[in-house]
Amino acid sequence: MPKLFQKKKENFICKNCGYFVIGNGYTNHCPRCLYSEHVDINPGDRANTCEGLMEPVGIAKKT
Repeated sequence: MPKLFQKKKENFICKNCGYFVIGNGYTNHCPRCLYSEHVDINPGDRANTCEGLMEPVGIAKKT
């Protein structure tokens, strides 16, 4: 069975706010505005051609 998660370390510029994000291999959203881009079918595979922006819908904060 193929591995579904692929660690992919890459930097990117957020398409929503323009912030330069330094990836750590697990980064999937902008830490400034929390938007992400729909690029994966399985985490890290970059196989989705949609590339649409995904707006954050909520936030949970640990106390």
